[in-house]
Amino acid sequence: VFKGYRAQHNNAIGPAKGGVRFHPQVTLEEVKALSMWMTFKCGVLGLPYGGGKGGVVVDPTTLSRGELERLSRAYIGA
Repeated sequence: VFKGYRAQHNNAIGPAKGGVRFHPQVTLEEVKALSMWMTFKCGVLGLPYGGGKGGVVVDPTTLSRGELERLSRAYIGA
């Protein structure tokens, strides 16, 4: 079982845009901050998206390619 986070900073001008960070020390506070920065990046570039970000507490180097894919799919489906 892995701990995961999702943060949506803003969706005023469109859906939230952002990626997922896989790191053994990722925190909710970090994910929230990264989602805020994604809002600013989209705004500066004039993209019609808000900011979002996800994080999973895991060292991806310890997983096989198949395990990482299964983890990613499970995170997306949660």
